[in-house]
Amino acid sequence: MSQMIRQPLEPDLMPSGAEQHEVRGDVVAVLDAERGSVICERCELADNPWRRLRGLLGRASLAPGEGLMLRPTGAIHTFFMRFPIDAVFVDSDLRVIEVRERLRPWRGAAARGARAVLELPADEGRRRGITIGARLSLAEPDGHAPARAPKTDPSLPEGKR
Repeated sequence: MSQMIRQPLEPDLMPSGAEQHEVRGDVVAVLDAERGSVICERCELADNPWRRLRGLLGRASLAPGEGLMLRPTGAIHTFFMRFPIDAVFVDSDLRVIEVRERLRPWRGAAARGARAVLELPADEGRRRGITIGARLSLAEPDGHAPARAPKTDPSLPEGKR
């Protein structure tokens, strides 16, 4: 059983005024925040230099529902990979700014303004209905909404907020 750990979004990926998200370990679900639909059921976070460097290297494929979110980055490559992927580039508010479909091995891709990239199995972006301008969100992999900081009532005394 995994233990709950604090995994905030990177400061440069935190929308202004956004609340901290808590996730279990290094796997999250990625949702379309506006439609409420699931984009990726099991998304591994590559949010440190080693995980970003390793990426999808050594894997034979990505199963439907699996993915990798590299952050922070605005560019990726598919050198040494064995299969094509869909690359979803998002800005600092996790809004989709570009989708590169069926990016084959030995290619590179970048998007101006991207702060993270969601790598999915080839054709998964189209199958899940990912569109430019969609806002993504991260949630627990079991489908529950991310934990949110409780809102405080400023009218209550300091000790009661």
